[in-house]
Amino acid sequence: HFHYWFAFPALKPPENFMASKPVPFPQLHAVTQELVDSCTRRTSEIAWTLHLTETSQFAEGSLSEFQSLQEKFGQVYVAYADPSLDQNTAGWTLRNLLILMQQWWVQRRVRLISVRYCRGRPDLNSSLVLDIELPHASSEFNAEHTPVAVGWEKNRAGKLLPRKVDLSSSMDPTKLASAAVDLNLRLMKWRAAPGLDIER
Repeated sequence: HFHYWFAFPALKPPENFMASKPVPFPQLHAVTQELVDSCTRRTSEIAWTLHLTETSQFAEGSLSEFQSLQEKFGQVYVAYADPSLDQNTAGWTLRNLLILMQQWWVQRRVRLISVRYCRGRPDLNSSLVLDIELPHASSEFNAEHTPVAVGWEKNRAGKLLPRKVDLSSSMDPTKLASAAVDLNLRLMKWRAAPGLDIER
């Protein structure tokens, strides 16, 4: 038997983040192929930064370049890959990103692009823009405290316990050998001896 327990960890903030109502990205900016290609290149990153102009021009950078881009351009977005399919709710990964920004950035107000995906490609037509108010850094997130996290998958009984699956049919050597013999006999009957009684 194989025991497993899936987890999609998300840190639990001590204070709630204040978020505006999500706005569809196309209502604020034009969706261009260059912008889609930019998001495609950044997919492997947790998050990245974008400056967008009214003429659909843009500048991009890593998350660590947020401050320098903001000093240069003013309005800068933080874009991140969002696994959520709900048009009104951001995915669980946003929690961890917000706590990271809360603890390390002086910036208290952040505008984010929740980049949605369709068949593995960025779909900016269904992506969202959110304005977030970040509380001040919390003393709960330091080396002396273990932060509270959620995201463990429940078992079939609805309890926070591991699940179990029986893999003996595909991993037990005795059962594998028996299945191989049975398969060979059936192939022999099919090819050479249709009258062979293999059930005896």
